[in-house]
Amino acid sequence: MDSTDNKKLIRHVFGELVSGNPRPLLEIMADDFRFVITGSTAWSRAYEGRQAVLDELFTPLMAAD
Repeated sequence: MDSTDNKKLIRHVFGELVSGNPRPLLEIMADDFRFVITGSTAWSRAYEGRQAVLDELFTPLMAAD
């Protein structure tokens, strides 16, 4: 995948997230996916690995909705 294809993929993923569809993001997350939230909130930290992102970030966020 070249940088143009990568940009298209990321635009698609974020477009779907805005529409409330997390599936494309879940499908492209590698096992070593890393998600960082900067700042000083309760959620601010690095989430290391796909499973940590799902269990420690996405699941609680979706439950709070």
